[in-house]
Amino acid sequence: MKYFFAIFSISFLLIASLVTAEQTDTSNSLEIVKVVVITSQKGVSKDDLRILFYVKNISDSALVVLTKNLQHELVLYTDRPIELSLNLSSAKTIDGAKIIPSLYDFSPVTLKQGEIAEIEYFFNDKKNLKEIILAYDMLNEWSTRFNTWRGRVKSKTIKIIKFEK
Repeated sequence: MKYFFAIFSISFLLIASLVTAEQTDTSNSLEIVKVVVITSQKGVSKDDLRILFYVKNISDSALVVLTKNLQHELVLYTDRPIELSLNLSSAKTIDGAKIIPSLYDFSPVTLKQGEIAEIEYFFNDKKNLKEIILAYDMLNEWSTRFNTWRGRVKSKTIKIIKFEK
């Protein structure tokens, strides 16, 4: 019985360490270094915004970040500006089976230490926002599946510049 308990304990510790290694949050390895939010020249209305932001690898190892086909979610707070969270959509299904997107649809970019990636996103601001906090939020199943950077980083408060068309 002692041996069974010892083997069980060691097995549990090994499994726990594997699960912990799989779920490592690497958000301290990436930072948003610049954000520009302006009226989009490609847009139809004055509320069409172009968000251009830059993420920098501040870790010692290479990271893969996703730069295209992001989705957005507005998170409302009472004590600070609205947060615009850019993320990946959850899996669509057909008859319960997941539809798996191509990694290349998300335009992955490999960043070595100190390198920066540019990410562009177009957004229709129907709320007429004056300022936002931008969050790059890659805590979704696709980050794990595609073995890309996994975490969440936020910018400081950003003033939105709108030009009349």
